[in-house]
Amino acid sequence: MIPAIHLGYKVGSGEPIAIPLRHMAITGQTQESGKTTTLEALVSRAATPVAMLQKSHVFVSQLRAIAFITKRGEGSFRSGRRIAPYFQERADWEYVESILEAVMKQRMKLERAWILRATRGARTLDEVRANAAKAEAKAKGGMNQDMYMLLGEYLDKVVPLIRTLPKSAKLELAAGLNVMDLVQYPLELQYLVIASALEWIHEHEQGVVCIVPEAWKFMPQGRRTPVFHAVQSLVREGAGLRNYVWVDSQDMAGVEKLVLRACAVWLIGVQREANELKRALDNMPAGLQKPKPEAVATLDVGEFYACFGKTIAKTYVQPAWLPEGEARRVAMGEVKPAPPPRMEEPTVNEAEAQLLRDENTSLRSENTTLTAQVDTLRRRLEALVRAGRGQPAAGQMTSGGEAAARRVGEADSRRERNGAGDAAAIAERELGSDFEATYQLIKSRLLQEAPALLLKVTKVAPEIEVTVKRETLAMTTETLDGRMAVLLADGFFDTRKSNTEVREGLAARGWPEAPPNISKSFGRLTRMGFLRDVGGRYQAVEGVKARVVEG
Repeated sequence: MIPAIHLGYKVGSGEPIAIPLRHMAITGQTQESGKTTTLEALVSRAATPVAMLQKSHVFVSQLRAIAFITKRGEGSFRSGRRIAPYFQERADWEYVESILEAVMKQRMKLERAWILRATRGARTLDEVRANAAKAEAKAKGGMNQDMYMLLGEYLDKVVPLIRTLPKSAKLELAAGLNVMDLVQYPLELQYLVIASALEWIHEHEQGVVCIVPEAWKFMPQGRRTPVFHAVQSLVREGAGLRNYVWVDSQDMAGVEKLVLRACAVWLIGVQREANELKRALDNMPAGLQKPKPEAVATLDVGEFYACFGKTIAKTYVQPAWLPEGEARRVAMGEVKPAPPPRMEEPTVNEAEAQLLRDENTSLRSENTTLTAQVDTLRRRLEALVRAGRGQPAAGQMTSGGEAAARRVGEADSRRERNGAGDAAAIAERELGSDFEATYQLIKSRLLQEAPALLLKVTKVAPEIEVTVKRETLAMTTETLDGRMAVLLADGFFDTRKSNTEVREGLAARGWPEAPPNISKSFGRLTRMGFLRDVGGRYQAVEGVKARVVEG
């Protein structure tokens, strides 16, 4: 028997609709269809008795689900339990190739042979990067050296980011919805974290629904990202362990078709663009009465065409917070949908709470220390001020100084009462010609009573005078070096640039060029002193001047 989950009620008749628990695709315009509300409702009801397709009842006990938040401004999955990112590093050539394809947004072609050599014997991407660097150093020019240089450039985008990820031994999922917030990480790391979580589930868990967001981005058609490889394993082998993938995307145009073909259930929300309407209808089961395009274009929030087996049903999805009777009345058109209740801030688990308590204890201790230091400095300052106003040692204060000291005290008292002005300015205004005498008084007391606070340092700095003779080289844009010089004059090399970035910069100006030629030009311009090599990236040498003369 196939377990099913209550979805909602058929629009018009109010007949209950349940969908089979299978790999599923849900699509519809963002903010207009209610995809997240639907997913949260399905997860919340997955552990309750539900109608089977054979009209019996069972429990889908302790179903767990994991969802990922990947972009700013998402208010989705607020009801779920927050869990820390999980990442386990790999270094096999398939994994490395998928990372490079994801980062570079292109299929790897000739690079595979060099990837195979660089990953041989490596356990981490750091080791792969080191292997590529050694191979580049040993290569004697030509394509081998260029390919290892390119491989290193690609990995340089990923390896430093991996060091910022938390390391954990396993992924712990509680019953219900678990949410992994990845907003703070760049896309390259989101690929790796989502892939690691899905791989853990495939290898160690059962009874888990994996909700993959923005499928067009994480499983794009024609490219093999780390997420695609993990999802591919789940859709092919996960159903036997009740591990399922729910694919969420605003549209399915750019999503890998191998994954979509595995989805036995489709929930199609509102679409208004003509091509998306056509695709939505094409994904409905063949041989059944399909709705007209305008019916899909006019779906309300929370309404979906549920497509599975031999069923196409326009359904109002019952939100998790809405009672059955009320949801049925909405589906029948008797009442309007109720607004969602205000969500409370999500609670934290014990581990997160302990981290916050430890942080608060540390901050309180630091605050106490800083407060004590401020009090000590204030007492020292007050003592110095009192010393300046008091009687110095015999023979050190003149009658004019005494009068000046009294006027300093009076000026300070007025400043404290009125709360205005800079202390030095007030003192000078009040003391007039005695201001210098008062300054000398305070200085003498400081030298007498606080010698440890004063330090006189004389620094001798030798100077070298260099005469710079600038060599002028004339270049033309008919050569690659001349085109690179144009980039230099435009400020392109004010920041460090990789081979790939330079190739894109040249192409943007209508000068497409092969990577090996760019590498050779880097070498020539570096030897001439125009560029410097900084860890495989190139930057303009400070003080170099370049200008473009129109021919």
